[in-house]
Amino acid sequence: MRSRLLVLGSGELGTACALSLLANGAAASCEVTMVGRDRDYLHDVQYGSRTFRLADRRIRAPSGLTVRAVDAEPIKDDVGVDAVLSCVPATCLENDGAHTPPMVRCAQNHADVPMLLFTRGFTREGLTPLEQLGRVSQDLPSKLVVVSGPLFAREWAVTSAAACDGGDANRNSGVTLSFALGGKADVELSRSLQSLTERLWRRESVTWLDGPLAAEILSLVNGCVPLCSMGAGLVSSEYPGSVSAMMSYLQHATSATEQLVNGVLGLPLGSPLPSCAVATIAMACTNHAAREFVFGRRLDYHFRHRDAIRAVFPAGSHEALDSTVSGLHMLLRRHAMSSPFYEVLMDTFLTLMRASVAGRELVRLGHYEYRHKLRDEDTVLLRHTEVVDEAMLSGDHQRFDDARRALQMAFGDSSCGAPTMPPL
Repeated sequence: MRSRLLVLGSGELGTACALSLLANGAAASCEVTMVGRDRDYLHDVQYGSRTFRLADRRIRAPSGLTVRAVDAEPIKDDVGVDAVLSCVPATCLENDGAHTPPMVRCAQNHADVPMLLFTRGFTREGLTPLEQLGRVSQDLPSKLVVVSGPLFAREWAVTSAAACDGGDANRNSGVTLSFALGGKADVELSRSLQSLTERLWRRESVTWLDGPLAAEILSLVNGCVPLCSMGAGLVSSEYPGSVSAMMSYLQHATSATEQLVNGVLGLPLGSPLPSCAVATIAMACTNHAAREFVFGRRLDYHFRHRDAIRAVFPAGSHEALDSTVSGLHMLLRRHAMSSPFYEVLMDTFLTLMRASVAGRELVRLGHYEYRHKLRDEDTVLLRHTEVVDEAMLSGDHQRFDDARRALQMAFGDSSCGAPTMPPL
C-alpha cells in the first residue's frame, strides 16, 4: 500500500519523524513531504546538498522525501495524504490576531485525515497543542492524536537514516511511541488509527492509551517536558556525574508533574501517571544531549541570558522554551494552582530574561523596575514573601502576623518554623 504523509516542521523532531517514516516504508512505497519555515535551509536540502544538519551530524536526505517551505498560500497539491504529523513548536500553532498560522492552514487542508501531535511545550496562553488546534480550527475533526514517549529525536534520526541507507529495515529502532486519541473515543476510528500507526512505525514499539482523558494527560506531560529537561541541566551542573542527585530530581519532577496533571484535569489526588508519561519525563531528566538540558547545564558558565542562548540555541530558537514558561505560568493562574517545583524553574528562566535587560534599563532610566516586573510574572511564593517583607519593613506587628499566617496557610507546612518579627 502506497502511503503519502505530510510532516510539519523541519527541525530535529520533524527530521526524525520523516526519516522514521521512510525507514519503515523502505519495503513498501512511501512518499513523505516535509514542510518548514527556514526557506534557505529547505532549499539546500531539496536542491543543494541533500543533507540534513542535526547538531554536528550530517544526514543524507532519502530519495523518497520532498522538502518545501511553508508559504502564505495553502498547500493545495498534496492530495491523498494519509496523515499529517505536527512536529513544530507550540508557538507555530498560535493565532496572531486575524491571520491563521501557516502550519494550521496546512492542517486545515487535510482536515479529513488524522493529525498526529508530536509537538511539545505550551502556547503563551497556557494551552496544549491539542487545545490550541481545537480553538483555532473548527474544521479539524476529532482525529487529533497526541504522541508521547521517551524518544530522543537526534538519535532516532540517525538509526532511521541507517535503515534508509540499506540497513536492516526490520530491526527495531529502540524507540517507543505512545498514542492517545483526543475527544470522544470512537471504537471504529480508534481501531483504524491504531492500524495506521502500526503500519507506519513497524520498527518502533507502538502503544495506545484508551483511558479517560488519556490525550489530555499526555498533552500536559509533553508540555512540561522542556522545563523538566532544563531543571535536570541545573542539577547536573550542581552535582556533576551524580546518579543519585539526578534520580532524586527525577522523583521530584514526576511527583510535581503528577500533581499538576491531576489538578488541571480534576483527577483524584494521587492518581498515577501512565507508565509512558513517566518514561517521557525520565527521558527529559536524563538526556544530557537535549538542548534544554544543555542550556540548564551551561548557566553557570554563561549566566548572561544572551550568552547562554547563543551557546545553545541557534538563531534565537529558544522561543519554544520561552513560550512554555509563559504558558505554564498562565495555566497555573487560570486554575488557581501553585507548583513550587515548576515555579522555581520558571523563575530561574525569567531571572535570566531580566538580567539580559537590566544593563540597558540602567542606562536608559537609571534604574530597573524589577519588583513591578516580578509582580507581573508573579508566583505564589514570591507574592507571599513580598507581602511579608513589606509588613516587616512597615513595623506593623499586626500586618506582619497576618502576612505570616497567609504564607503558612498557602503552603501548609507545619514543619517549617514560622518567621518572626525582628525587634525594631
